[in-house]
Amino acid sequence: MDALNSLFSTTYDVDQKHGTQYHQRCKEFLKEMQENNFVVGGAMTDPKGDRSRSPAKQDDPDLFVHVVSRTPDGGVVLRGAKMHQTGTLNAHWMVVMPGGRMDEADRDYAICCAVPVDAPGITYVVGRQSSTSAPWRAGRSTRVMPTSEVRSRL
Repeated sequence: MDALNSLFSTTYDVDQKHGTQYHQRCKEFLKEMQENNFVVGGAMTDPKGDRSRSPAKQDDPDLFVHVVSRTPDGGVVLRGAKMHQTGTLNAHWMVVMPGGRMDEADRDYAICCAVPVDAPGITYVVGRQSSTSAPWRAGRSTRVMPTSEVRSRL
């Protein structure tokens, strides 16, 4: 819910400043989710890599989700990873957002979009936190989502 609230207000502000149409697309996406009773999970946490470096300066570019190409219909193809996506296995869609500050060099990493959780190219690795003594249950698992190329709808 926090991701959707942030997305709603940020898209409005961006559109006011740049004359874009992100807010209208955000509202249409939310309406579709409500009309179909879809569950939406958030995908914000990045593996981080070397925390002294920005996403574009990492040795492994796939430690952060980034745009690898744009499609003729206005979509994007993504590659990268997100961690600790509790709930995405029980959702229909995930909202992928950057997990930190970006600068101009990180332009391809400054992406926020919606992806179906069962999109081709997404792999889920299910585990558990090493510090827990509780019995493993689906609700207590940690998800790591490394992706190969995945097409997104903006």
